[in-house]
Amino acid sequence: MSRTAFESYITALRDAAVAGLPGIAAQSRMAPRMRLDPPYDPYPKHAREAAVLILLFPCRGDRLCFPVITRPQDGGPHAGQVALPGGLRKDGEVFPEETALREAMEEIGISPDSVSPLVQLTPLYIPVSNVAVVPVVASSTEAPQFTPDPREVAGIHLLDLQGLSGEVGESEFVGSVEPMPLRAPCYQPNGLKVWGATAMIIAELEELHRLITEPLQRE
Repeated sequence: MSRTAFESYITALRDAAVAGLPGIAAQSRMAPRMRLDPPYDPYPKHAREAAVLILLFPCRGDRLCFPVITRPQDGGPHAGQVALPGGLRKDGEVFPEETALREAMEEIGISPDSVSPLVQLTPLYIPVSNVAVVPVVASSTEAPQFTPDPREVAGIHLLDLQGLSGEVGESEFVGSVEPMPLRAPCYQPNGLKVWGATAMIIAELEELHRLITEPLQRE
C-alpha cells in the first residue's frame, strides 16, 4: 500500500468514525452469549478507566496490520489471553490517548512520537476486572519496531484487518469466573483465538473498515 493510499484510508476512517460509530451493535457480533444483555452499561461510574491501542500501519504489500499481544500466564483474570496493548489510566494523563500510548510504549516498545491518534471507539465494560476500556485507534506510516516487556507480554502478533472477516469461528474458553467453559465467537487468525473484549473491540473497527471499503468494491 502506497503512503498516499494509506493516508487516504486513514482520512476515510476518521471521517466514518466522526459520522457515527457502529457501537454496541458491532461489538455484539463477537460477544459471548448474554454479554451485552440489558442492563449492560458500557461505562459504569464505579468502573476503573483503561485504554487500549489499535495501531494501524501498512504491511505485507497492500495490507493493513495492527499488533495484539498474548498475556503471560501470571494468574490474573486475563492470563494467557490475546489482548490489545493497554492498561489503566494514571493520574494526570489526558485520557484515553495518553494512557493508550504510554501502555503501548511500556508493553511493546512503540514510540509515541511515531504514532498519530485518530479516533476513539465505543467504550466497553469488562465486569471481571471492573474496567471500562476506551479503544484508541492510531496510525503509523511505517511498521513499528517492537520491544516486548516480558513481565506483561508473552508474544506479539500482527493481525491483518482486511482478512479478519474470513477468520471468524466459535470455540470453548475457560473464563476466570465461570465454573464451566463457555462457547464464544472468536477470530482465529494463524492459530490464535481472539475472543471476549478484544474481539468485540476489533469487531467495531472491522465494521468501520467495511463501511469504508464496501462501496469502493461495488464501483
